[in-house]
Amino acid sequence: QVKESDERVLKEIKRVLATELAQEQEIDRKVKAKLASYSRNLIEGSAEWEVLYRKTFEEETRKRT
Repeated sequence: QVKESDERVLKEIKRVLATELAQEQEIDRKVKAKLASYSRNLIEGSAEWEVLYRKTFEEETRKRT
């Protein structure tokens, strides 16, 4: 009985983590596309790009909550 309960809990944890990972990947793609659309040429990995990426990622994450 305990083992069945543990298995259900583990399945739920895996489901939640997979969902969160998929959402994070979707946000990542959206943010990168948005930064690529800027008129100035941002170089991925540069300090400016990193700051804008984090800021935009946080904004997109807040929209989903």
